[in-house]
Amino acid sequence: MKSNKAEIKIIGKTYTITGDGTKAYLEKLAGLVDKKVSALFESDKMMPIEMAAILAAINVADDYYKACSEISEQKKQVSIYSEELTDAKTEINNLKIENEMLKLQIGKLKKS
Repeated sequence: MKSNKAEIKIIGKTYTITGDGTKAYLEKLAGLVDKKVSALFESDKMMPIEMAAILAAINVADDYYKACSEISEQKKQVSIYSEELTDAKTEINNLKIENEMLKLQIGKLKKS
């Protein structure tokens, strides 16, 4: 993926960053970081910016790991649903066969 440069603002301070993705993507990431850092900084104006940045990074990491865990759980659930679907399809096929056999038996009984 091509590296792009973007000028971003975190708590009003401008930074030039380079990263993978489009400029708009980098700005979107910076917006999330700015939101997290600003919220921490606003809650305690005496907090050093560096501390707010570290806490914001920890919060983002926490969000990331929670999202990964949720994705893992959803994959497990999809796997369970897939197995249930396969079982249901097998059951439907078995019932179709049984239905055809019963129709044949009914036909034989009607001829008797």
